[in-house]
Amino acid sequence: MPEETILVDDRIYNLHAAIDSGARPVRMRCEFTTDLTGDLSLVPEFPSVPAFRDWLIGS
Repeated sequence: MPEETILVDDRIYNLHAAIDSGARPVRMRCEFTTDLTGDLSLVPEFPSVPAFRDWLIGS
């Protein structure tokens, strides 16, 4: 089910696709990642796998 899905990615167009499908996008930054556009400002963003893990376990 899309509403039970979390997409972890750094590409803006994939984050939009997740939103359009009903999934929840999460952004994992990499060295080539650009800043998010204003329409994606509510997407959680993490600098590392441990930071994402801590967020996921805590939510």
